[in-house]
Amino acid sequence: MGEDKGRKLYDTVVIGAGMTGMAASLFAANKGLLTLQCGSSSGLVFSSGMLDLMAVFPISEQKRWKNPWEALESTGKSNSKHPYSKLSKVLIKQAMDDLLVFFKDLGFEYRFKINENVLLPTAQGTLKPTYLVPQNMWNGVVAYENRKPCLLIDFNGLREFSAFQVMENLGKVWSGLRCARVNFPGMEEQGEVHPEHMARTLENKENVNKLAKIIKDQLGNEQFVGLPAILGIHQSTAILDQLQNELDVLIFEIPTPTVSVSGLRIKELFCRELPDKGVTQLDNSRVIKVKRLENGNFEFCIHQNNTDKSIEARSAVLASGRFFGGGLKASRHHISETIFGVPVSQPQDRRQWHNIEFFDRKGHPVNQAGVEVDDYFRPLDSNQNPVFENLFAAGSILAYQDWIREKSGSGIAVSTAYAAVESAFSYLHG
Repeated sequence: MGEDKGRKLYDTVVIGAGMTGMAASLFAANKGLLTLQCGSSSGLVFSSGMLDLMAVFPISEQKRWKNPWEALESTGKSNSKHPYSKLSKVLIKQAMDDLLVFFKDLGFEYRFKINENVLLPTAQGTLKPTYLVPQNMWNGVVAYENRKPCLLIDFNGLREFSAFQVMENLGKVWSGLRCARVNFPGMEEQGEVHPEHMARTLENKENVNKLAKIIKDQLGNEQFVGLPAILGIHQSTAILDQLQNELDVLIFEIPTPTVSVSGLRIKELFCRELPDKGVTQLDNSRVIKVKRLENGNFEFCIHQNNTDKSIEARSAVLASGRFFGGGLKASRHHISETIFGVPVSQPQDRRQWHNIEFFDRKGHPVNQAGVEVDDYFRPLDSNQNPVFENLFAAGSILAYQDWIREKSGSGIAVSTAYAAVESAFSYLHG
């Protein structure tokens, strides 16, 4: 949009580096908006890589839905303040489709069953309901559905994944599981190995060959092999194909907790490709001050690499996440939003934040604390009016949802990011 006072004037600043922030930046770039993205951390490195829409609702009843779209419809009807209630099915599908096209063009594909949540094995030996599954994990869905003989592999020194634990827990509903622990090629002498290091090592085809030989020595009559998610960062599909061809079995990955290679793949795709779409990314940065100018624009002071940068933008998308991402902050008596200071919907008394039982099936009231928005995803003040006409919010910072228990995290992140950008575009061109 040109220059103002010697600095570039952006159409929008996206605050957040998780799935919501990355998706919002992508959608803004697709609409031709001059976009700057900033964020101090990314929850993507903890992501399983699966893209949930909705699987459990209402939480208090623990009702599980086979069809995620029916779950969304039920959510909208029974909870008028849930973020999904503000979104049409058409918009949600468009948001997810745009994201999947972006990934597919980069060779990172997802698999799914139309209108059906599937069950995917986890590192804890549980079955996670989800809608969109990374290509490298899909064979796990097939293996479980057909209860096929399967060999689960883990590695000496890998603390994040235990094939024995998976077998012990899943074995109750899936006979024919067997596990084996092996050395990772080239790391036999190391006391501890890490998923990211292993994944980057497998970017070398020679190391993939070595791993194939190690696994082959463990194979019996199994038709499937399950591995922790370590099959590369940038060439995961090619590595999977190479292993399957050499072993003549079907292979699937199981995402690890803590720093997840599955999430790291997504993060690095975004970080590599968004700049090519014109997005200015300020990595490892944080907004330390924001000011509303007389012309209605926002002036941000953004701290990065021991330097403060002054940025002006005509609009902003708040995608800063909850407590972990730094979007919300809890004091002894109050929860606040950390950047714009917009009101946060929350229980009136801290004693009401949590239920007595830690594992209460209804979750805790504090889980649904967040920023309340109107139908255009503009944060509201105490009188239910937009705080600013050009400020929009999306993702887990939104109130009246519990994405962890609903199994709706990526769906809320991506679809509300899309809606917020649509509203920002309308504001800028209205």
